[in-house]
Amino acid sequence: MLDRQAIEELLADLAGELAGRGLRGDHPHLRVLVAAPRYLLAMKLLAARVDVDQDDIVALYALCGFTTADEGLDLLTATYPSRTVAPRVQYLLEELFPAR
Repeated sequence: MLDRQAIEELLADLAGELAGRGLRGDHPHLRVLVAAPRYLLAMKLLAARVDVDQDDIVALYALCGFTTADEGLDLLTATYPSRTVAPRVQYLLEELFPAR
């Protein structure tokens, strides 16, 4: 499982790898865009593939400062208001982030 520091280190390594190949973040012909952690989390929650997304959801929860299942459900409904939240999403979040 990746924590915030591990993710930041991975991004720094990626920046170093790109620089080693002669690529810079300000290159006039290259633009790298990354979605915000909250949006990435909403997409992962919408998919809620247990075997694929579970570790990413936990890491993104930490990046977003979330600690409860309700926070993820609220994010999902705010991001995708016209979508119905699948029961598997709620079950997964309640398993990963049980009420205390």
